[in-house]
Amino acid sequence: PVTILLAGLMALPSWAAAPSSFVTGKTHQERGDAFIRYLAYAKPRNPNFPKEAMPYYAARLQLGIDPEGTRKVIDRMLDATVKARPDPFNMHAVMHAYLLNRDAFTPEMREKIKRIVSTPNYGRPAGVSLNYELMRGGAGFLAAQEWPDLKDSRGNDAAKIARFCRKYLMIQFSGTCSRNASEYDAPVYYGTDFAPTRMVAEFSKDDELARAAKMTLDFMLIHTGCHWHRGYHISSAGRGKYWGS
Repeated sequence: PVTILLAGLMALPSWAAAPSSFVTGKTHQERGDAFIRYLAYAKPRNPNFPKEAMPYYAARLQLGIDPEGTRKVIDRMLDATVKARPDPFNMHAVMHAYLLNRDAFTPEMREKIKRIVSTPNYGRPAGVSLNYELMRGGAGFLAAQEWPDLKDSRGNDAAKIARFCRKYLMIQFSGTCSRNASEYDAPVYYGTDFAPTRMVAEFSKDDELARAAKMTLDFMLIHTGCHWHRGYHISSAGRGKYWGS
């Protein structure tokens, strides 16, 4: 499951006999496993930036590589993120990693994640881009589901947060599948949309929302596959404006 979360290849550290950065394998599963093995031994350039570093740490947790050391670097990253300006990329990264590896996070680390995901005012949409809405909405909805005592920066409780985020997510899911993605062109940017959509599909206890997320993820993957087919790098219909563009 963590494969969708993992993104970005960085230089190998000198201290690790890491696997090759070339992804190998005959099947999707084999290639995914190879990618995770590489990230587990590689080193992020910005260790305190969840958007970049969390995939590496999540891979280490998944493979059981230096669990205690990995917890320490994640804890330092959470401390830095709590102090930083809230960012949907970071909110999604910490929430997704937590949901994939709950037992690896101490109670103190969980409280820090709660603080990070409680920073927005969920009563207002993100209003920046499709991926922002998916990341913030997904993290907020699942955090409210996970922690009934959650409150955001404006005092909205978990029930309100879940209701707000569900609305934002369903607008994006239904709009993407029936009218096309709300952002123009750049099919490659679907890669940023995969992770929060997969997170909702996998962890939402709301069956209707989870089903909508799965359908949307299928839509995105189909259009990305068509875009990449035999190297035909053209704009996909899924990120064109309206059906006729």
